[in-house]
Amino acid sequence: MITTPKKVGILCTGNELVEGRVLNTNTQMFAGLIAANGMIPGFHLTVPDNEAEMDQTLIWMLANHDAVITCGGLGPTSDDKTRNTIARVAKQKLIFSEINWQTIQARLQSYHIEIHSSNKQQAYYPEGATIIDNGFGTAAGFMVMIDTKPVFVMPGPPHECQPMMEAFVIPTLQKMQFGVAPLQYFARLIGISEADIAARIDAALNTFDVETAFCWQYPYCDILVKMHDANDRDAITKTLDALLDPYCVGHQKKSASECLRETLIEKQIPLTLHDECSGGLLYASLFSPQTNMLLNPAHPAITLSLKGLQKWLDTEPVGGDTQCEIEITGLSTPFHIARNIPYRGARVRAFAVEYACFCLLKKLHEE
Repeated sequence: MITTPKKVGILCTGNELVEGRVLNTNTQMFAGLIAANGMIPGFHLTVPDNEAEMDQTLIWMLANHDAVITCGGLGPTSDDKTRNTIARVAKQKLIFSEINWQTIQARLQSYHIEIHSSNKQQAYYPEGATIIDNGFGTAAGFMVMIDTKPVFVMPGPPHECQPMMEAFVIPTLQKMQFGVAPLQYFARLIGISEADIAARIDAALNTFDVETAFCWQYPYCDILVKMHDANDRDAITKTLDALLDPYCVGHQKKSASECLRETLIEKQIPLTLHDECSGGLLYASLFSPQTNMLLNPAHPAITLSLKGLQKWLDTEPVGGDTQCEIEITGLSTPFHIARNIPYRGARVRAFAVEYACFCLLKKLHEE
């Protein structure tokens, strides 16, 4: 049984990332999945589309990590060079896969995209590689072992590589015993400042051996408590649940509007929206094809009303507070609250919308 988690490095490639033309969100997503599954996220490095630098960086990453995940450089163009680097460092030749070439052609044809000879390079893989299916693009990933260490090679688009991470990379690392069950407590909060909740948590947990981390992501405060003694888990969880309940959106990195939208869909709850101040943001935050028939039905049952934010509507300079009012009717007990929000310009709309969704979510859970 493994008791020490292993370290996984993240190596992204692309001039567009190095030069700041594209925001690299993959490292955040990769590191979050690695940490959530009891492994240690190692270095996050980004290199340009230069094969010598890619080779050197991969060699360094392998020397300092137990596994490496690379991202990008698997496309059909001349600047997609990752497979060449992997083959050189692994000391394996690239082998053409006729099966994967047929898959690539079929996918391009299904989207009525012309097939070019350059697309063929996406069907080359280092000899002995395990192919990782890409259900949303033509660039399949692959895994190779280099000096007993796994290297996972992924395409760059987030909507392609995230499902591959979840379906193949993380389960494979778990089978290889890279992680340990994390002893931690996470909560996403709204309606309380970072300094206030930090003081309360530190005071409540001062007799436990823990590490606390706080991250303000407007309008939320994410808190993470890492526990060093498994015997304390139940007591710490009970303490935090009671302390955080008035502010807790949930224990995942989901917004209140996302959680409310999921609840409306799951329970098929129709909802009427009266929005006098967010400029349509409330509706947009809750809309999806699945909620289309649930929002603003012909015969309303539950109504969520949002008004206020007068400073924003009057385009006043940033500073001070502005008030929002939230009213919920159609439940067993009507709800109304008037809340002052620090006025930060147009961003107050997000706070008002998310807080309104949070209030309705709490009331639905109480019914």
